[in-house]
Amino acid sequence: MSRRHRLATLVAAGAIALVVGACGAAATPTPQGDAEAAVCSSLQTWSDEMKTFVGLEAGTASAEDVAAQRDAVTQAWADVKTALGGVESADKAAVEAGWASLEAALKDIPTDVPIADAIAGVKAAADPLRTAYKEMADGLGCTIATPY
Repeated sequence: MSRRHRLATLVAAGAIALVVGACGAAATPTPQGDAEAAVCSSLQTWSDEMKTFVGLEAGTASAEDVAAQRDAVTQAWADVKTALGGVESADKAAVEAGWASLEAALKDIPTDVPIADAIAGVKAAADPLRTAYKEMADGLGCTIATPY
């Protein structure tokens, strides 16, 4: 093999190594990327729990069913809040303020009204949070399947 051919082969091999290395580096998750993925996942879980809550059938749901789903929503939000600690997002404050309103409604679910009214009150209190979390999800590049 000629010296020129050997040099061309080495240059080509080096270029391939650089391209492969660059592709591998791009695929490596970053701490911010991991944090954003955790937020997206936790938002999906919260969305699913909220859909279950507002989907409770007033004619068949018991007060215990409402309380259990309230607890599931609250736990799902605790996971969102934990995940939010790892990201910087312009919508973070709006999401946290929306949660404060929903949390108050969840804590104060009236027991002296029909279940349909109790669910409707929580659903109304969730609207500002729903708007804010969708904006944040869009900003983070989340894909929320069947969002609440």
